[in-house]
Order: sequence, then C-alpha cells, then structure tokens
Amino acid sequence: MDTSDSISNVEACREGVAAALGACSPLPDGMHPFRLLDPTNQSSGARLGKLLLSNRNAVQTPHYLAITSRGIVPHLSQDNLQRHTNITSAYVAIEDFLENAPIQTPPIFKQAFDHGAPSSLRNFISFPKDTLLILAPRRIPPVYSPNPSRKSDEAPNRSILVSTSAGFQVLDIDEYIEDVQRLKPDLVIGMSDSVIGKEPGRRRVEKMVDRTTAWTRRLLQCFGETQSPSSLTSIHILAPILPLDAAAQAQYLATLENGAHGGLCGLALYGSACMPDLPKGLRDMMCLSLDDPGTPHKVLDEVALGIDLFALPFLGTASDAGLALDFAFPAPNASNERFVERLPTMRPLATDVWLKEYAVDVRPLCAGCCCYTCRIHNRAYIHHLLNAKEMLAWVLLQIHNHHVVDTFFAGVRNSISKGSFEDDAEGFTATYEPEFPRSSGQGPRVRGYQIKSEGPGERRKNPLAYNTLDDIREKVADAPLELSHDARADKLDHGLGKSIESEALPARASRK
Repeated sequence: MDTSDSISNVEACREGVAAALGACSPLPDGMHPFRLLDPTNQSSGARLGKLLLSNRNAVQTPHYLAITSRGIVPHLSQDNLQRHTNITSAYVAIEDFLENAPIQTPPIFKQAFDHGAPSSLRNFISFPKDTLLILAPRRIPPVYSPNPSRKSDEAPNRSILVSTSAGFQVLDIDEYIEDVQRLKPDLVIGMSDSVIGKEPGRRRVEKMVDRTTAWTRRLLQCFGETQSPSSLTSIHILAPILPLDAAAQAQYLATLENGAHGGLCGLALYGSACMPDLPKGLRDMMCLSLDDPGTPHKVLDEVALGIDLFALPFLGTASDAGLALDFAFPAPNASNERFVERLPTMRPLATDVWLKEYAVDVRPLCAGCCCYTCRIHNRAYIHHLLNAKEMLAWVLLQIHNHHVVDTFFAGVRNSISKGSFEDDAEGFTATYEPEFPRSSGQGPRVRGYQIKSEGPGERRKNPLAYNTLDDIREKVADAPLELSHDARADKLDHGLGKSIESEALPARASRK
C-alpha cells in the first residue's frame, strides 16, 4: 500500500470517528454532562449513554479510558496517539507527578497559575484539546503500600498514602483539592479511603465510609455548587464508591442521593458488585468502573450491570507481554470471511507474537483488522522486533490493541441498540477462551512506580541485565596450568602468548 494512501485512509477514518462522536461545542446551560439515551428502558442493565463536556469530543458509552503512566499512554508518543488511535478520554493519576513534594516543587506545578486559563494538566502532558482528561489520586491498578496505616501526624483522618517516584508519601485532602484547582482536569475522582491488598475489618470499614463521606463533601463544596456546567474551565466530580456492599456504605450513598450531588457528574466504582443495589437516584448517573476487569468477558458482565466507562489495565498488560488482542463483539461465526484459517473450538483472546512459528508469518496480527499496524506490518516483523527488544514492537502492539478494544466497544453499543446484547454476550462466552494466553517472552523493563510491593524477600521483577563472571572464574580455576610463576612469556605456546621465536620477522628497513 502506498504511504500517501495509508495516511489519507487514516485521516478519513479519524474524520468519520469525529463526526460520529460529535463536534466540540460548548455545553448548554443547565444541561447535565451525562445522559442516558433511553432512560425509560435502560435505568438498569446494559444501557447506552453520552458524556458531553464543553469543547470536548462526546464519548458514547459503554466505552473505555486510556490509562496513562506519568502523563502518557505507555509506548505511544503524542503524534502516534493522535494519528493512529481513536482515544477520546484518558485517566491520569496525581501520584505520578508528586515526586519530592512538598520538599521540592514538582515540575508540573511550576507552570504559571491562572484561574481563567485552560488546563495546565493538558499543557504539561501535551494531550489533544478535544481529549477528555480524568484526574484521580492513585494509578490503576494502585500500588500496595507496605505500611498502609501511615497517615499524616497533623490530620490522620484527612490523608491517604500514595506511591510516587520518590517513595510513598502522604496526600492530604486539602492538598489534593489545591492540586485539582491548579491542574484543571475535565473530571476529577474524589479521594477515597480504600484498603489495598487485603480485606478490611469491621471497624476499618466504618472509618473508610466516614472519611470518604467527609472528603467527597469537601470536594463538592469546592467545585460542585459554584460552577456553571457550560464553563470552559469547570471541573466535574465523580464520587468514589468503595469496594464494599451497598449496605455497608448506605449512609454515604444516601448522602450522595439526597441533596449533596448538585455538582456531581457520576460515580467511580472501585467494586462493581454494589451496582445493582445503588439507590435509584444514583443509578442514572454515569458509572465508571475502576475494579480492574481482567478479561473482556468480565467487561461484558459489568456492562450488563449498567457500567458506562471502564479502565482496562489488561490492555496495556497485553501489549507489554507481546500479546496481540484478537477478539470481536459479537463473536464472528466460523464461516465469517474474517477468519480464513481453521481455529479450535474456543478461540484465543490474543496471539502470542513471541512464538517461533510467527518468525516467517507475513500475515497481519489479526485478519481483516484495519489498524495502522495490521495494514502496514506483519507478524514476522513484530516477532523480530520483540526478539531484538526494539521499542517499536510495543508501539505497534499498543496501536493494534487499542484499535481492537475500540472495535469491541463499538460492537457492544451496536448490540445494545439492537436489543441483542444478552444473546451476543452468551455467544462471546461460548466462542472465546476465558483467559488470555500466557506470554512466552519477556516484556519491557518494569519501573519501580509500576511494581506492587510484596514485602521482604520479594522476587526480582526484571531479569539481570548483566551476568557475573563466576562461571568463567570456575573454568579458569579448574584449567590445568603447568608453568611456574617465573615462566617466561616467550615460552607460552597458546593464545596471544604464542612464542614468536619460531616466526621469521622481516628485517627492518634502513632509514639510509
């Protein structure tokens, strides 16, 4: 395919997506940013919705967020993100930027601060102007703290522990609000007192609910009731819902439902199990799932519960592992022209491009896929890049995998609109394997801020880049050595110490 043709095809594709999403226009006064497209029939179960903020592309739901690491989608530079993906919204964690604060001012806060200026967060990470940015305290998935009980000495009920590039630090609710005011994201997820890595006890649950209630109320007081929805610099709030059953946080949910949600845009659920038991006044709000569904099967289960937006760590994990996603919704029939090869009864969710069988395979990663990677490159090339540890391998995989997930959610929305979602979900479960295949290769090096601490004696995350010479030392020690310590070098008869007495040297030319 000619390069100019491929570029024009990409631009045409992007224009079509932009038209489908809607133009970037101001939000009318009094209009809520999120609305269900058919609230009478979709107040529970799988539903269609639309998230529309001023001067941002509309996000049709169900959909997903791109998860960033230190302000970028892993492996994707900003030019590749704009040219070769259709990412409409991104999740950004404040702990990625805190570093040595408050001892030193982090670079992100050294920008000039102006209440009326556009988002300094967007300027710092160089995201497109029409991309929706959601700011949260912690990454997805969050990094477990080895000392979760550590709190601020001055205000133990006002802070959480976050993982920064300089170690674990305390983040106070007032500091978080100040950071939000300076960075100006489009949406902000409230601070929650969640326990990571273990089940909380009864008394701990009570503290979790009380603290989260107080922090959310404080956030709403600062942003919720004093802003116009049509303001270009307004910040919309997603209230965090703890990973507990609805009964354990009933008082908190009632507070959100009864009068405290004047500026509330939606909910951020750290556990989707409580979704069916939410009060009716909250179910019609936008619901963002942050509980890490590990497979597309679990995504479909949560869509059936009424979840609207998803953060999908498995997308980046698959790219890191050298897995090319290969699934579609609804699941295609075996006779579909897209699948020209014979496949087993249960189709794999992804292709392990590390396998040697792809070393000379010139087919695209996924038959019929129209992403940049599949149109321009093939499995053999990406297999070579992976084995050579070239960064381009993960760039191409990330582009492909985001396209697959984009297509998957487009199919989900189309299925819901036709009323066939339940049947299509059953067909998907019957067609695809329940888990992703295991990777047979080693992904890119894991950074410290990406690692979940497991405690003392934890296993090394990255293989050793350099090996010791202990094995060579043992071979040298075991090798026979017949010469004494005063042996002359010119008597050596091996290697570079070979005797030169037996060799005839040419006579040096005279200068005269």
